Formats: sequence, structure tokens, C-alpha cells
Amino acid sequence: MKKRIAKLAALLLIAAVVLCPTALALEVGDPLPDFVTDAAELLTYDEWADLDEMAEKITDKYDFPIFIITVESTEGMVPAVYAEELYDYSLDPRYDRDRSGVLLMVSMAERDVVLFTRGYGNTVFTDYGKEKLEGKYISDLSDGNYFDSFAAYINGCDRFLEYAEKGNPIDVNSDPDKLMGTLVGIIGGSLVFGFIVTSVLNRKMKSAVKQSGARAYIPNGGFNLRAERDTFSHQTVSRVKIERPSSGGGSSGGTTTSSSGSSSRSSKF
Repeated sequence: MKKRIAKLAALLLIAAVVLCPTALALEVGDPLPDFVTDAAELLTYDEWADLDEMAEKITDKYDFPIFIITVESTEGMVPAVYAEELYDYSLDPRYDRDRSGVLLMVSMAERDVVLFTRGYGNTVFTDYGKEKLEGKYISDLSDGNYFDSFAAYINGCDRFLEYAEKGNPIDVNSDPDKLMGTLVGIIGGSLVFGFIVTSVLNRKMKSAVKQSGARAYIPNGGFNLRAERDTFSHQTVSRVKIERPSSGGGSSGGTTTSSSGSSSRSSKF
């Protein structure tokens, strides 16, 4: 009877390990075979499975790994350093192309979030790009909408990788959203200005009466031109601001670069 109970307990333990996608405690060096590791237990099993599948699909699509790790605490370490340690010593080593990749690490105790990149990831996600990508997930993360936040991060990575693959990484001078907004602003402003000018001219013309000849414009006694001269009365000057090219790769606020060539953006949520 005791042997049967011991065997059943062992089976239950094995089942728990297999079915549970994360560990309750995570230390640097622990192997992490999944793309999403929820050590802080912020997600349900179904949410974890959906996010892990999303990250795996995009990873396979671009041959570029996308990771998410949640932890209870960075154990007193600098968040960016802790994220780099996890990336170097814990993540799946299947993708060996100069260890390129991107990692989103969330630490609950300190309310820290780090967006870490290495290798080709530094090309895909410039300083400006990191800041822009952060804007897609930080609000939901602050509100406790963890699934939505992580899904926005993964979908954002997909978009950034798509543009980088075409040879046009999203940066301060090549942001498609900014360029589209500028174009819409120019067209909209031109239409509004044209409408105002047309309306003013139209109001001025309401008092005009159609004439059948030129007599109404000739004074009594006829018109006698004795002299003529050109007089300069005024000039109109239009100034257009010329944008100077930026010397950097976008905003560097909160972004650091390590001696290993990795880059990270650290924030609070």
C-alpha cells in the first residue's frame, strides 16, 4: 500500500512539473526553454500558452528570438544587468546567430521593466525604437493588464522586425507613423487654409454687380492719362523651416549600452 502511495505521489509531482509552465522561483542560470517565462505568476495557463505560441511564431518567421520573463525581484541587482544575466545564462541557446534577440523583463517587487536587445536586435530596435515600442505595452502593464501588455509587445516586435527586414528599421527619421502624421497634417492644413481664403474672397464678392460694359468705371469728362510710374508698396516674405538631420538614433532616455554590445531600456511601471 505504501509503495502505491509513493508511486502516486511521484506521478503527481511529475505531472505538476510538466503542466506548470513556470517555476515559483527563478535564479540566473536556470534553463528557460520557453519564449515566455512567468516566474512571477502574472498569467493564467491559457494566457501563457497563447503568448508563448505567438512569440514562437514570430521567432520562426524572422529567425530572431523574442522573449518575455517575469520575476518577483531582481534581488538587489541593477535591472538592466539582471536582464542581461538572464539572457546570457538562462535563455534557450538554439538561436546562436551572435546571440541576437530581444527580451522584455518585468520585476514585480521593484516595478521595473527592461527592454533588452543584443546583436541584430540593436539594429531592429534603436534607442528611439525602444522608446516607441515601450509606449505600446507600458500603460497596460501599469494597469495590471499583463496579457494585453505582453501581446502588444510581441505584436510590436513583429512590426519592427518587418521594417528592419526591408532594410528600413523604425527610427527617429524613418518612423512610418510620424511620416504619415506629417503628411496628413500638411494636407489637412492646406485644405483648411484654402477653405478660409476661398470663404473670405467669396464674402468680398457678394457686393459686386455684373456690368454690361466699362462705362461705370470711366469718370465724367473722360479719362486722360498724362503720366505713369511704378511704385513699390510692399513685399511678402515666406519662411520655411529646414529640418536639420539628427546626429543620433533617437531618444536615449533610460537607455544604456553594455561592454558586451547589448542595449537596454529601463523604466518603471
